Amino acid sequence: MAVMRTAAKISWQPIGKWDMGGNKMIAGAAALAAVTVGLLLRSEYEKKHFVTDQYEIESPKLPDGAAFRCVFLSDLHDNVYGTDNEPLVAAIRAFKPDAVLIGGKGDLTVTVSLLEKLTSFVPVYYANGNHEERMNRERDVYGDLYDRFQIELKRLGVHYLSDRSEEINPRIRVTGC
Repeated sequence: MAVMRTAAKISWQPIGKWDMGGNKMIAGAAALAAVTVGLLLRSEYEKKHFVTDQYEIESPKLPDGAAFRCVFLSDLHDNVYGTDNEPLVAAIRAFKPDAVLIGGKGDLTVTVSLLEKLTSFVPVYYANGNHEERMNRERDVYGDLYDRFQIELKRLGVHYLSDRSEEINPRIRVTGC
């Protein structure tokens, strides 16, 4: 502790510590706890409820009146929406896409189950995300999981875009890392 001197008195004040007073400190801790709980609840909500956004993109490369409908899925991790992803699959089916594009980050069991459903009615294009890249790079941690994942993608007829491109149609090409 450092000593602060004034002309009339000597007082001791800690240096480098917050001296907000008891009530302010409790109020601050309560506010921080409330924000933390709120963020955790929001995170749990997002794990169980997917969001759909629709965008219309025009391109001079497409002939007049031509349309291409696709669904892009990313960072599903091991989340399952409803029973065995049925609400997600139903929403995708109702959209009637020409293709489903997946930007990585899947759990092997959950992702394969979802892909089995999707490939039954629409072409699926899968590009690695950071999780798949890590599975390939850190084989001492993940073992042969990356190889098994590739085998499953091939078995299901998924267009696997690991460092390659593929034409969806003569005017649309997709590329994965």
